[in-house]
Amino acid sequence: MPAGKTHQSNRTGTGQKSKEKALLDLNEIDKNIQKSAPKYNDKFEFEAVYFLTAVTFITFQYVHIYRLSFYNYDFKLYIYSLLILFRRLLLKLRQEKEVTDPLQREASTHIIKVGFYIWGFNILYLTYQLIAQNTWTSVFFIIYYFLMVVLASVFLYKDQRYDNVIHEMNFLFKSTLFRSFEVLYFSLLLPLKCHEENLSYNLLASIYIGFMALFNTAIYNIFFNVCYRCEEMRKQSKTLGDWRSIKLQNKDKQNIEEWSMSRSPYRRDAIVSFGKKYYRAVSESNAAVPGNLQFKLIYRVFHNHRRTRVLLIIAMCISIIIQNILLINSNRGTVYIMALLMSFFVFFFMIKLDRRLLRLFK
Repeated sequence: MPAGKTHQSNRTGTGQKSKEKALLDLNEIDKNIQKSAPKYNDKFEFEAVYFLTAVTFITFQYVHIYRLSFYNYDFKLYIYSLLILFRRLLLKLRQEKEVTDPLQREASTHIIKVGFYIWGFNILYLTYQLIAQNTWTSVFFIIYYFLMVVLASVFLYKDQRYDNVIHEMNFLFKSTLFRSFEVLYFSLLLPLKCHEENLSYNLLASIYIGFMALFNTAIYNIFFNVCYRCEEMRKQSKTLGDWRSIKLQNKDKQNIEEWSMSRSPYRRDAIVSFGKKYYRAVSESNAAVPGNLQFKLIYRVFHNHRRTRVLLIIAMCISIIIQNILLINSNRGTVYIMALLMSFFVFFFMIKLDRRLLRLFK
């Protein structure tokens, strides 16, 4: 074969391999997109329900305070609250588009980007207007939230790495605490602090609305975080294990060894001493420190996540029963009915998510 044809054949073969490699890379990217998309969709659904819950209770609070006197409504503060809470939905939309449209070719990607600019401009404008029209005490309440966001970004989201089940548990409680405070802040503290002093309203009913907003948010946030990546966390918590405190007779204490990290994980039914107490291993593999409350809580929450989800659903059901009793024995029926309807919505959404997981792991 002539030398020119040989080189041409080699170039053709090399070009063909490069094309095949490029196609494989594209297929790998597409697989990663398909794997990531459901997670972003699930989180977007969670943020949408969280936003709807918060907005509903905030609206209930404003209706309760101002009644039908629309000329007294502080619409700037109301819209400001909704825009602040809407930021997470925008962020989830942007994250989803970064996964599904990394080259930013779709028109919806640019629409979301423009939406961010519009959102930022309105936040700055409303913040300026609220500072100009309110007293210094009210201004402090408005600025106070931004300080909490900064603290949350430092102490909360540093654990959003999902390295292991310990980080997952820390993030679960920190995010629940912050989101619950956020809803309580916008549905109770801010509207009560910034309204006109000559308005007449029932303080106990306002506190009830704020408390129900906090309770619904906390239960729903814990429920979703237990559901999200639940199978992976179950496997890690199973490896971490748990210990049960036991009492031994003096004659049985002689051959009990001291717990040591170097000998972990211990097998089931292994007995060790630690901190002048005695413990029996519960799981098949037990690497946790005996008597540690954090490890025990991690095991209880994630080892049997189905039981945890059922307990949270029961807690929401008990809340609904209590609200029905309050509704029957109260003369503020409108307030209780609106809060009860929102609790029903969160309750049925939790059942829907639980059934979806049952089908997934069936």
